[in-house]
Amino acid sequence: MFNEFIFLLHILVVSFFLILSFYLGKNFLFAFVCLQGVLANLFVLKQIYLFGFEVTSGDVFIVGSMVGINLLQEFYDSKTANGAILGSFLFMIVFLIMSIFQLAYTPSFHDVTNASYLDILKFAPRLIGASLVSFLIVQLLELKLYVFLQNFFKRKFFFLRNGFALILFQFLDTIIFSFLGLAGIVFDLKAIIFVSFAIKLLSIFIFCPIIIFFLRFFKK
Repeated sequence: MFNEFIFLLHILVVSFFLILSFYLGKNFLFAFVCLQGVLANLFVLKQIYLFGFEVTSGDVFIVGSMVGINLLQEFYDSKTANGAILGSFLFMIVFLIMSIFQLAYTPSFHDVTNASYLDILKFAPRLIGASLVSFLIVQLLELKLYVFLQNFFKRKFFFLRNGFALILFQFLDTIIFSFLGLAGIVFDLKAIIFVSFAIKLLSIFIFCPIIIFFLRFFKK
């Protein structure tokens, strides 16, 4: 159960930095969202076992990013939330371009890291391409739904609004990204899709109460 313990600790740590970014201000939360998008693409290739199933290890970052965007919409405005989405889009492209430069350098005779960089970053163009497609589609649609629910419920029931939007569009994100980015790379794509969505659901159900607790008892 060691991986399961690490998974829970991972969610708690990301939640902590999400909350810390929120209380430090809009710019910090904006930067946090952008960073999560880059981290998700960097770490998604590592396959691990959770609860007896084989999954990738980047799902927590995706959920953290979407919760951050929802907080920007909830406590600031749509312009800020859209800016975070576009900022994440930009920094994914920067990460892709920097990966190409990193791989283009001819290593020295004494270098021992190039093979490892090559193994990790050679998939970057495909992964970033898949992320850009799924990220823009999912995040923009999710934000539109979130704004609708926010207005419909007159900013009440944050937990339900946030949870419903996250669940619906995490399912869409899992399907789009898995087919575009992971088909032919991971061992069992169907299992990855099913279990990845299940792990995202678990992440959401752990994330949301933590966020609600701190928003309720430690309001700015």
